[in-house]
Order: sequence, then structure tokens, then C-alpha cells
Amino acid sequence: MSLTSELVEKDDSGKLIPKIVALEAILAAPLEMINDDDLGQECVSPSAIVVERDKGERERLAICTDWSNHSTV
Repeated sequence: MSLTSELVEKDDSGKLIPKIVALEAILAAPLEMINDDDLGQECVSPSAIVVERDKGERERLAICTDWSNHSTV
């Protein structure tokens, strides 16, 4: 597809793909229900597309705030 001003406008400065991914995440089926007995809450785990997107972001970013996988030397 050739690049046109109309196509650039539809892309919304690079925001179109993240919007599509967010919509897919909303529409995708959750993986499972998670029961937190300590808090008495029930949560829905994220769908596979959300999990994969989050993994990709953690691998791509230089700083990762997920300290559960942090190992010390």
C-alpha cells in the first residue's frame, strides 16, 4: 500500500495500532478466574493477547518495574 496523506491521517500519529490492540484485549476471552481468599475478591486474568503484549513491552523496555523476576548477584 502506498503512503498517502489519508493513510497518515487514519494512523492518528501512530495511535491506531495500540487502539486496535486495546480493542482486541477487551474482546478476547479471559484465561481464567483468580480467587484471592485473603482479600475475598475474584479477578479475571488478562487474555492471552494482553499477556503477550505485556511480555513484549517488558522485553523491549530498558527499565522493568516487575521485580518479581529480579535476581541479585
